[in-house]
Amino acid sequence: MIRVGLGMPAVWRLRLRFELLARQAARALAHTAADPVRVTHSAAALSEFAARYERLVDLLCWSAHEGICPEKTARYAELRGWMLANYPRIRPLLAHHLEQASSDGTLAAPGEDPSLDAFESLFAPADLATLIHSDTVIIRIARTRAALDRCLDAHSRN
Repeated sequence: MIRVGLGMPAVWRLRLRFELLARQAARALAHTAADPVRVTHSAAALSEFAARYERLVDLLCWSAHEGICPEKTARYAELRGWMLANYPRIRPLLAHHLEQASSDGTLAAPGEDPSLDAFESLFAPADLATLIHSDTVIIRIARTRAALDRCLDAHSRN
C-alpha cells in the first residue's frame, strides 16, 4: 500500500538529519586533515576564540553580580565587535559540538532570535543589560562551554 500525501515519520527524518550531519563533519575533517596549514590556522583561531569567549563569560558573570558600569559596557562592546567579526570563521569548527551540547531543546526566550545559535546569542544583543537579564543566558553559557570544551578536546587529539 502506498501512502500519498503523508509526511515522513519523525524517526526517519531524524536519521536522515543525523546522516547528513555525519557526512558533513566527515568531509570537513577530511578537508582539514589534508591541509596542515589550515589545521594550524584553525587551531590558532580556535585558541584565540576560546580566550575571548572566557573574557566574555567572565564579563557577563561580573556584570550580573556587581552591576553594569561604563567600563563593563565598553568592554562588552569591544568583545562583541571581535566576536561578530570572527565567529563566522569559527562556527564550522564548533557547529557539530554545539549540536551535541544543546540536545535539551530549550527554546529562545521571548524577544530573542530563535535562529541564533547559543554562541551568537551571547554577543548578539548590542546592550549588555539585555543580555544579562535574559532568562536563557545561563543555559546558553552552559551549552557553549560544553561545546567549546568538546571542540578543544577534539582539536588537541588531532
